[in-house]
Amino acid sequence: MTAAQPARPGVVDRWHHVVEHRDLAALDALVADDAVFSSPAVHRKGSRRSWPTSAPP
Repeated sequence: MTAAQPARPGVVDRWHHVVEHRDLAALDALVADDAVFSSPAVHRKGSRRSWPTSAPP
């Protein structure tokens, strides 16, 4: 007998759409206005307003 998998939250589906389609408009709608970007690979912090406005090639 296998246990039922919990339903995947809709936000995860929206994130997959952003990544698969490089949809920055959908990313803008997904991220809160006061979000702060922090990454161990990028050695600077920035507010959401300082994020790039176009996807890298």
